[in-house]
Amino acid sequence: MKVTDDDFETSQPRFIAFLLHHNIKPGDTIEMYEFMIWINKKEREFKKLHKINSIISLKGGQDKFTDWLFEDIEDKQLSLF
Repeated sequence: MKVTDDDFETSQPRFIAFLLHHNIKPGDTIEMYEFMIWINKKEREFKKLHKINSIISLKGGQDKFTDWLFEDIEDKQLSLF
């Protein structure tokens, strides 16, 4: 899949976090399985960090997980938008 500017504006936040974490820019090409592998790995990390078996077992877990994905993205990357 070729990444476009639109992907940074209309995609779901977790996919945008993936693009930013990997410094992917419009015009770059990715395979969707790369996102799937990454998001599964990040979910395991998050569950281990919070000592839970399921994200939904944490109050507001889905939103907390999404917010957590953006925590370590450098400010300069976020300023692109």
